[in-house]
Amino acid sequence: MQTEMNEYAAALDFGSPKIALAVGEKCENGIRIISYNDVRTDGIDKGEIVKDKQTVDAIRELVRKAEEQTGKHIGIANAKSRLDMLCGGTLTVTSQPGQ
Repeated sequence: MQTEMNEYAAALDFGSPKIALAVGEKCENGIRIISYNDVRTDGIDKGEIVKDKQTVDAIRELVRKAEEQTGKHIGIANAKSRLDMLCGGTLTVTSQPGQ
C-alpha cells in the first residue's frame, strides 16, 4: 500500500501593523489554504522590522495557532538566532518535529 505524501507551503506577510501567516496544502489546482491568522504588533512600522522581540513573539504566536489548526509542525529552518528568524529563515511544514 502506497502512502500519499501531502506537500505544504507556508508564507509570512510582514505588514503594518500586523504580521500574517498562511499555510496551504498543495493540490492539483494550486494551493488550498488550511490555516490563516494575523496578529497586530508594534514590532513592524511601515513594513520594516523596528522591534525584534515583539516581531519574534508575534511570529511564534502565529506558528502556535497554525500548528493547533493544522496538526502539523511548522518550523523555521536555518534560523539559528532571532535575527535569522526574522531575515534568513525558511518556513517548513511537516507532520512532526524533525521530519
